[in-house]
Amino acid sequence: MLKKLALVLLLSLGVQISAQDLSTEYNADKPLPDKRYTESFAYPLVLDGETHSNFTMGFEFDPNFKTELQGFYDTYRLANVFDISFRGKKYLTDKFYVFSGMGAEFEIDKYGRQPPPTRIKIMNGMGYDFNEKMSLEAKHELYLNTSNFGNYGTPNLFLLSSKYKF
Repeated sequence: MLKKLALVLLLSLGVQISAQDLSTEYNADKPLPDKRYTESFAYPLVLDGETHSNFTMGFEFDPNFKTELQGFYDTYRLANVFDISFRGKKYLTDKFYVFSGMGAEFEIDKYGRQPPPTRIKIMNGMGYDFNEKMSLEAKHELYLNTSNFGNYGTPNLFLLSSKYKF
């Protein structure tokens, strides 16, 4: 009985050893690259008491296609605005890309008034990365619910923006 138990134990140990073979591409000294990335910034306007903040969280599926979750939170005198959007970003060359996505903008009133309804938008555009620190982007935003745009919204918006990272 003891010999049979030792034989079963030896066979199962042999299977476990062969199952833990690390001859694949993974190397503990050189981990796989992390394809997630984040960016953020914020700045106050001291004279008005306003604050503007922005964030981007992204995932790189391959070097030519990324998805991004972007958002900003701005405080103004009459209300605060929170905007969040999700977009796909496709690089046509090493530096030139096009993107498309959807988003929502929420206005939070500071003085108890009824805020306008959430604004839903569709966006598309293109951009160019000059280098790792500087980029230029042209974006069109079309807001779907045009009944009430509150204090800070427009039904159709074209943005030309640049970003410098330091």
